[in-house]
Amino acid sequence: MSAVLREAATVALMRDRPGTEPEVLLVQRQGKDAFAGGAFVFPGGILETRDCSPEAFALCAGLRPEDAANILRTADSSERALGYFVAAIRETFEEVGILLARDSQGRSWHAHEALSAARARLHERRLDFLQWLAERGLRLAVEDLGYFAHWITPQALPKRFDTRFFLAAVDAGAAAEPDHAEVVDCRWIGPSEALAAHRAGSMRMVNATVKTLEMLVGFAGAAEARERLCSREITAIRPKAVREGNGFRVVNPWEAGYDEL
Repeated sequence: MSAVLREAATVALMRDRPGTEPEVLLVQRQGKDAFAGGAFVFPGGILETRDCSPEAFALCAGLRPEDAANILRTADSSERALGYFVAAIRETFEEVGILLARDSQGRSWHAHEALSAARARLHERRLDFLQWLAERGLRLAVEDLGYFAHWITPQALPKRFDTRFFLAAVDAGAAAEPDHAEVVDCRWIGPSEALAAHRAGSMRMVNATVKTLEMLVGFAGAAEARERLCSREITAIRPKAVREGNGFRVVNPWEAGYDEL
């Protein structure tokens, strides 16, 4: 019997740097994480009930639930479709302290001085994220999220996720700080550099992270990456997994032997 498939959202935060490839933010999961313990992944997490609430949608100016469903090309409820966008922003703030939000003047809050204290209270469960945003006249910058990939964890694995991947450009000065709970480290790094580190054995990654980084190589900046990647026809990628020794070997749909599994 396969594990329950849980809905999740992930964000590839990207910031430009002059003269070389843009950087993306990778976070290292704490070692006890049953799915990716010790591995470097993109920030993100599972949908929560409040992500799909009227209170959340009131903060998503410019994107209606039905619009989100069209973007994600999903037959699921439109409310859950917009919930992916909300979860992506909330989880990114919780894990690394970068908030994809704007004030009434349209100014970014990627690195506002008030974020650190609010995040600490959120982790202590003394702050309602949506209420805090509303009280400060902030709205979730859902328009900053470009949908570019959809991965579904193999049935054989003990934890499974139906994950939507988003791309978001952030200010060059946006600083990330791990929450030291789910995330123990975070690094800004070029996609090609990250892949080289993975091949060298210094940055362990799960299959979806590796393949996503490969997609992000070769762009001059975040704007070009979004224009190219988010305008494609996006279909769910469904790898399969076979047990090998104490672990699993993942086979992607385009790799030899996939159809025989």
